[in-house]
Amino acid sequence: MLKSKFYHTADQINTKGHWAVGTIWAVVGSKNNVYNIEMTDRGFNCDCPAFKKCKHIKLSLIHISEPTRRTPIS
Repeated sequence: MLKSKFYHTADQINTKGHWAVGTIWAVVGSKNNVYNIEMTDRGFNCDCPAFKKCKHIKLSLIHISEPTRRTPIS
């Protein structure tokens, strides 16, 4: 579990009881830093320094909500 105490909710996904709760995945930031995002029952956590206004979670939601997409979103 990530240490961030802030949770970002998503309009696209109801995380409460979601099958992917507990999953942590890596996202590469704009300066090639790698950040971890975790789905929890309360929402999403990111370990980036801008946890209150995290843009990595928003980008990850695009990928989670479109699991059948075969081409990457740039």
